[in-house]
Amino acid sequence: MQGRNRREEEKMKKDCKIIEGIVVLLCIFGTAHATIWYVHPDSTLNSIQTGLNYCSANDTVLVASGTYFEHIQWPLVESIKLLSESGYDSTIIDGNSGGRIITMPGSFIIDSTTVIKGFTFQNGFSSSGGAISFFHASPKITGNKLVNNYASGGGGAIHSHNANPIIIGNIISKNHAGSGGGIYLTTEDKSIMLLTKGNRILSKINNNIIANNEADWGGGIFWYNEWFTEFKGNAITDNHASCGGGIFCFYAESCIMSDNAITANSADSAGGGIYLLEYTGYITYNTIANNNAGIQGDGIYCDGYGGPYPMTFNYNNIYDNGCGLYNALISQTQIDAEYNWWGDSTGPYHPDSNPGGLGDTVSDYVDFDPWLLFPGIEEYKTSQPVATILQISPNPFRDRVNIKFSMEHSAEVIELKIYDATGRLVRQWGHTTMRLSDHISWDGTDHANRKLPSGVYFLKFTVSSVGATGSGGEVGNYSATEKLLLIK
Repeated sequence: MQGRNRREEEKMKKDCKIIEGIVVLLCIFGTAHATIWYVHPDSTLNSIQTGLNYCSANDTVLVASGTYFEHIQWPLVESIKLLSESGYDSTIIDGNSGGRIITMPGSFIIDSTTVIKGFTFQNGFSSSGGAISFFHASPKITGNKLVNNYASGGGGAIHSHNANPIIIGNIISKNHAGSGGGIYLTTEDKSIMLLTKGNRILSKINNNIIANNEADWGGGIFWYNEWFTEFKGNAITDNHASCGGGIFCFYAESCIMSDNAITANSADSAGGGIYLLEYTGYITYNTIANNNAGIQGDGIYCDGYGGPYPMTFNYNNIYDNGCGLYNALISQTQIDAEYNWWGDSTGPYHPDSNPGGLGDTVSDYVDFDPWLLFPGIEEYKTSQPVATILQISPNPFRDRVNIKFSMEHSAEVIELKIYDATGRLVRQWGHTTMRLSDHISWDGTDHANRKLPSGVYFLKFTVSSVGATGSGGEVGNYSATEKLLLIK
């Protein structure tokens, strides 16, 4: 009798632990009534498409490690989260060169609460958006790797039309397209977007590594007829196109292009780094270096087809491009390019305005005086921005979680801090002069090696590029906070 009671007691304890884990899972991944559909190659639920088809609003599809050969039609359901269990290194969705990998329906109900995170998308093939395409849908795409995808039209990896996606912290590499080897953004009808989404339309393309992509127009990224687009903290490098090796931007209003590293891109014709056509907005705090164009504008090429389309370049590091900035505006509109560093304290070279300049060359109709005597801006030093990819797996975890990160540029200070749900700091790591990629393993213990209870924890990850200090004396130009779930 006592043995039976003991067995029943142990079973109840085990059941309580399972229930506790499920409850915490629901807390971290969705509302109390949401469902988590677990996809595993060796289970009866071994298809991502099937898992998505089962979803109601706010559900999560959690995908185990493996390679999935699928062409997914996203359901017309709001706030689905498609998450990998172990990160993009081990969770692959392969289009097998036979079609697009994910197609999202044309519906504004799919907004940034719809999330795709932690996958490698490879070998997608389509007329537009080799890996992912969305129309009137604006998901959040974060922490993925999109590689070796192809589109004959726009967007080798990602194609966005009439949408305002959030594309953050992805690696987008070795993709090919007619326009936008990595990403293609376009808006056809602004009036529809304004009616459905209000007066503040904003796409965010932040902290991505966009490298080694190819296209006829815009090797890394192409955007057309976009407005209020935020393009910050990206590393755009080693891309190639006929025009606009790194970026091709055509008719964009009130856009923000800042804190990007646009380096080592090339174009057969014009705009090795950036090609701007009828662009209005501010281009500030970027590093634009070592780009090359076959004809004009190694660093930046500007054109406007006859109308006064103001473009403003201030506080950028523009150097080692040959021709740093070329103004091809037919109307001969003066471009504001004051307060930039051109690679030398003597300023940019212009045969009439500054024949003694030893920095990059500028064309006529470029207002470059005054220029900066040193790289960066007066208030604080700057360097190339840090584009950082952060992976956490497995999450949820029982015994150990691996925290991996990779960066485009070297970093001076890296800090990882873990807090419990009350905000108490329980564990931290600090590193200096780190490699471009590394990982840390956490076993669920605090700073005194005491085992912590089950529950939700928060990882704060902070990176500083070499020599970068904030205006308030704080170190760091990239930070991210992620939830961790410890279950016993």
